[in-house]
Amino acid sequence: MTVALVVTRPDTEPWWQWFTVAIAVEEVYRRDWMPGADATAAVWLPLFQAGCPVEGKDFPAVTMELLTLRAWALTQPFDEARREAIIGRIDSLIDALGELLAGTGGEVEVFIGQEKGGIRISMPPFTFQARASARAYQQVRLGPVGTPKFWEKVV
Repeated sequence: MTVALVVTRPDTEPWWQWFTVAIAVEEVYRRDWMPGADATAAVWLPLFQAGCPVEGKDFPAVTMELLTLRAWALTQPFDEARREAIIGRIDSLIDALGELLAGTGGEVEVFIGQEKGGIRISMPPFTFQARASARAYQQVRLGPVGTPKFWEKVV
């Protein structure tokens, strides 16, 4: 089984129905993501192991936890390939959350958790401009903790 982000609303737009982001297979999520979630006192990340819905208004909180997990992963004694894989998935998830907020005006709900077989897991390609705008949105939206100085320390 795979821990993935799947759009559940809006369901009226055909493109959003196929917007999914694979995060990690269950074993990798348990081995690599959960210790980081525990170490950083994350609230949302542990919920994703089993799965839960997340509304657009909660994306900034999830993004903060992902940024904190990213910083944690950089300090761990993972081999380079493993670290790059974890950070790459975190960055893809952050980009996807930003893209979804921008593309739906915040009127979005996703399910992040385990998806059993039969679901198409694919990540649409993000343009450089979309990535930059998503990151810029996150810097502004995250408030005092998300100031550029904080961002520079995390990234």
